[in-house]
Amino acid sequence: MEGEILISLRLWQIFFIILPAGVITGYFARRLELSTFYQTLLTAFVSILIMFIFSFLNKRNYCD
Repeated sequence: MEGEILISLRLWQIFFIILPAGVITGYFARRLELSTFYQTLLTAFVSILIMFIFSFLNKRNYCD
């Protein structure tokens, strides 16, 4: 049962962090005509930023 929960969390991480970061940076890469290298760096940066925001929101919900 715990293994299934871990797998589903990994899928949610993909859908809520990596996919939006890829869509956002893909849009800007097309608008600004960035190379693949800079798009990859931008995607990594946006992914880290989204993970930081989610961790902050998660901590805020559990503080009393």
